Amino acid sequence: MLFRSEGPHRDTVRRGLEFLLSTQKPDGDLYLPADPLTNSCSWLYSHGIATMALCEAVGMTGDAIIRPAAERACGFIAASQHPTRGGWRYTPRSDADLSVSGWMLVALRSGQLAEVPVDPRTLLGVRSLLDTAAIPAPAAKNPLARFHYNPQKPGQRPAEMSTACMNALGTLMRLHTGAKKTDPAIVANGRALAALPPTYGTPAQKIRDCYFWYYVSQVLVHIGGPEWDAWYAALGDTLAAHQAASGPLAGSWDPAGSTPDRWGQYGGRIYVTTLHLLTLEVPYR
Repeated sequence: MLFRSEGPHRDTVRRGLEFLLSTQKPDGDLYLPADPLTNSCSWLYSHGIATMALCEAVGMTGDAIIRPAAERACGFIAASQHPTRGGWRYTPRSDADLSVSGWMLVALRSGQLAEVPVDPRTLLGVRSLLDTAAIPAPAAKNPLARFHYNPQKPGQRPAEMSTACMNALGTLMRLHTGAKKTDPAIVANGRALAALPPTYGTPAQKIRDCYFWYYVSQVLVHIGGPEWDAWYAALGDTLAAHQAASGPLAGSWDPAGSTPDRWGQYGGRIYVTTLHLLTLEVPYR
């Protein structure tokens, strides 16, 4: 296969795209099955992220070889959506939570921007999920609590960082389904998120969270202004201070250390490093 790509890493990118295409099933699914436990919780996360990669490649290159695979991948997202709840969970049509649904929506938005067809009914389902998951302001004791992780089980993910992350994710999903950046609720949520600048914290107060930072960056870049500028500057300073500077791991970030990343034990160095890079590139998208 030949993909139209440029730059010093074009061969690496080509091999990565060829691998993704080689794993795709006839129905569009990009997940490469593993052990039963991994399959039970990683299937749709993996498909959503892989779909985003294909759609970004289509948008950047317009390559006719990749486009059909991206279209099939977006079609699988639509087919795996829960028929009544409007979102996704770990396996097709099984349930809906904001975390998996967020990755699926971001993949679909990447597809739309690359002019990959996306069924409008799929986005209507996401709006329905968000309406169900939204926490009215008077009912929220925590100013960061604006969306339930799972509206069917409001008690899930009660930790403060989980609450903040669902705020970021739900707000971004609102923006991707038609909300204006000037909407008072969007502005208020952004202000609350901007008050949590990226920092590793301390061994006693571990607030390092690459997943959270990734979604906050996307919300704040939409809103813009001095709060975004300050937050992004803090991100750059924090990541520069902790990036490996020498040896075979140079350029990456340790998922562990004295203040481990919240998800580092699950995703490892590649996962943490990838999310940091995706977060840093947000203003250049």
